[in-house]
Amino acid sequence: MAGAAAAQANPTLPGPVLPQSPVPANPQAALAQMVQQALPRQDSVVGLTTALGAAIGKFALPEPVAKAAQQVLAARVSLDGGQVSGDSLKTAVLKSGIFQEALLASGKGTLAAGDTKSALLGLRQSLGAWLGQQAPVAQVAGVAPPLRGLLPRARSADGGAPALPDDMLEVGRMLLERSEAALSRVRLHQSASLPEQSAARQDAQWSLDLPVVVAGQQHLLQMQIHKDPEGENERPEDRGWQIRFAINLSDAGEIGAQISLRAGSAGVLLWAERPETSAALSADVEALKVDLAALGLKPGAVVIRTGAPAPPAGSAPSASGQHLDATR
Repeated sequence: MAGAAAAQANPTLPGPVLPQSPVPANPQAALAQMVQQALPRQDSVVGLTTALGAAIGKFALPEPVAKAAQQVLAARVSLDGGQVSGDSLKTAVLKSGIFQEALLASGKGTLAAGDTKSALLGLRQSLGAWLGQQAPVAQVAGVAPPLRGLLPRARSADGGAPALPDDMLEVGRMLLERSEAALSRVRLHQSASLPEQSAARQDAQWSLDLPVVVAGQQHLLQMQIHKDPEGENERPEDRGWQIRFAINLSDAGEIGAQISLRAGSAGVLLWAERPETSAALSADVEALKVDLAALGLKPGAVVIRTGAPAPPAGSAPSASGQHLDATR
């Protein structure tokens, strides 16, 4: 920290030289190296967005940093003020950052440039240009890492405004640390969405985070989407989809869902850690069935339970093939 401060005071002094990781021998080794580096550093993007909101309200950040910060904040999805449309959620998923390299590879550079991973990379670049080369800061993750086969969990509420240092450069270093943590988490989601090498089929499976705003507070919505494995004598169009998500709200506790869509029928499992929250969900079951029918879906079983469901037995579903660049 002292060396970085000296470099800030005297631009002619070189910044600290950061250690270089060995070059991986192959893509599999590169992916393993990325995961090892990301696991201890990853954290919720909400930790970054709450700090950004507080910093913008307190300091006159350099213009490039402020512009990059606004791009990151634009990724938040508001769940207030009425029903959220399917199109808005589809757009949010597509722009979550896990598809960035796949979009670039398919020639959709404009769409990739507007996603969360690109916004985080832009913020990190602008912070680096402002602060100079910084020594890495140890990150203690506030949320469990996204790993293949694990159900999404939101074990702690988030969204509170952090206490900011009085020095603007110290705030910049905090933002840089949290940007790196959010980028590490996106990369872990990309890793969890890659196909298993031993899988016979590469069925779709995506793991992602959506930063959302509920009742004016920022929260992390952790989500998994996957297509059912193909069965014998089954038409591809008859295969179903499953969506799982979890969120932790300060006034309701941890809430999760598993939604199954198959042949026009929707089955829903909702769970809550707090008994009073699951009771409140149970009171709205009939209204939920009406909403499903209004969307053209045939309501199937709607189950409400207290406590998170047990992890599924066996291996996780096959994942979708997404291009992952471990250097980005």
